[in-house]
Amino acid sequence: MKIDPKIIENSWKIELWSRLGALWAPSWRQDCQRVAPRVKINETCLILGLPVGSKIKPKSNKKFKKSFDSISVLLSRYFAGLILQIFILFIIYTILLLIIGTPNAIVIAFLCSLLNLIPFIGPFIGGILMILLTMSSHITQDFSTVILAKAIYVAIGFAIGQLIDNFLSQPFIFSNSVKSHPLEIFIVIISGGLLFGAVGMIAAVPTYTALKVIGKEFLSENRIIKELTKNL
Repeated sequence: MKIDPKIIENSWKIELWSRLGALWAPSWRQDCQRVAPRVKINETCLILGLPVGSKIKPKSNKKFKKSFDSISVLLSRYFAGLILQIFILFIIYTILLLIIGTPNAIVIAFLCSLLNLIPFIGPFIGGILMILLTMSSHITQDFSTVILAKAIYVAIGFAIGQLIDNFLSQPFIFSNSVKSHPLEIFIVIISGGLLFGAVGMIAAVPTYTALKVIGKEFLSENRIIKELTKNL
């Protein structure tokens, strides 16, 4: 059997390429292993609308989920506390109007207690409304002996209800539901009112609560954030 001289001449080349291939194969496999996760990450980024090459951190996802859960719990407790606050005022106003003898006492008490949801302005409007409706319901009677006297009684009873609400109900609700000091709530509501009016006053506490939770999760090293969120 004759061997082709060209094969003998190129045998050293064949051996060299075989050895280079043996050395390059593990490196090629490692490159494939490194590239594959990047391809998956880029595909995920494209699906989520993120720039290609963005890093998706599992820790951030956990923080977002934890923040969302905390916000949901605190706001649920906050709105439950508001319902309790309205119910307490409704009971006080109903008893007051029934004692005075105002017609449609339940309806008037319900409307005035709902107005209490608007900070600062709401109770003022509710008080005027209650006094005017009480006076108009006794319009046929003597002004000085009946109408004026009942209006004064309503004003005194309404003031007592507001004192109970401001010094007992609200501090209890805010301290136990959103874990905020009443002074914090006062400043936040005033700021919301100055910036966005009545809507800002209503949305101030829920927004502030959400920002506190997010700050605690992502800016926990900040000294101010740490102090504000120490009770969360």
